[in-house]
Amino acid sequence: MPRVVPFAVLALAFTVPRISLAPLLLGLLIVVVLELSVWASERWARSDVPSAIIAAGTRFVRHLQLGSVIACAGFAVLSTFSLGRVRLIGFVLLVSGVTFSTGANQFGRTLDELKRQGVPQVQGWTRYGYVNRKDPRAAVPKLYGLGYALNLGNPKGRQVIGSLVVIAVLTLLLPLLHR
Repeated sequence: MPRVVPFAVLALAFTVPRISLAPLLLGLLIVVVLELSVWASERWARSDVPSAIIAAGTRFVRHLQLGSVIACAGFAVLSTFSLGRVRLIGFVLLVSGVTFSTGANQFGRTLDELKRQGVPQVQGWTRYGYVNRKDPRAAVPKLYGLGYALNLGNPKGRQVIGSLVVIAVLTLLLPLLHR
């Protein structure tokens, strides 16, 4: 006996707007890349870094993963409605900003606690990076993870950050100026 698909299911399939898979795949890619960074950071953590920092860094990355999934899924769903690009990008930026600041605040509380305990490895580090005017290095090894962080207390570090901000702003403004 052949299978009969109920009419209600067919009607629902034609009335529900299709959700774009591209943002969902992008969210999945972001989660995988962040998970690889957690794995590498925990595997090759510096021996002088307290375990509380590694745990806090992992929690921070988990917040970024959650935020990216919510932002990409929301973008995929909201893109089916005619809201306009500005509102869609605003939604993604809002979700990303909230999850970043929440994760950074938790990481910052761990840093503050370790500073109160007098742990020397965390001196100069803030919630958002490394700031030490007495340190002559423009880039310092990251406290958590692989690579280097810019010293925002050093003029060279501030120049690099300023250049990146200018490039980002120009990248966003140029398409608006060519209308």
